[in-house]
Amino acid sequence: MEHQLAKVLSLDNSAKPSEVSQPVSMAGANAAQGATVIQILTATSVEFQLQESNDLENWSDKGSAQTVAAANLGYTLLTAITSISAAYVRMKYTLNGTGKAILALTLSVTQQ
Repeated sequence: MEHQLAKVLSLDNSAKPSEVSQPVSMAGANAAQGATVIQILTATSVEFQLQESNDLENWSDKGSAQTVAAANLGYTLLTAITSISAAYVRMKYTLNGTGKAILALTLSVTQQ
């Protein structure tokens, strides 16, 4: 199942360089893969980190963070994260370097 987590998310280091998406129920799925369209205006890169939780309060990183550099503007398919055993996932976005970026992100959850 595909979920739109960000449509026109603006990240700005002068305000708040990190944001998290709304939670997504895994509903029996055990893998997730993000796809992003990104426009880095003046920052160095944006880091994407999948997080998991069973109670919607305590979140832990799942898999490795994936960085999209300013040179890779446009569409990027993030590496799939498998072996997810938690009930919920969300995406954390972190802006690296000084500046701004705008992004959209879709997250697909599947059973593998």
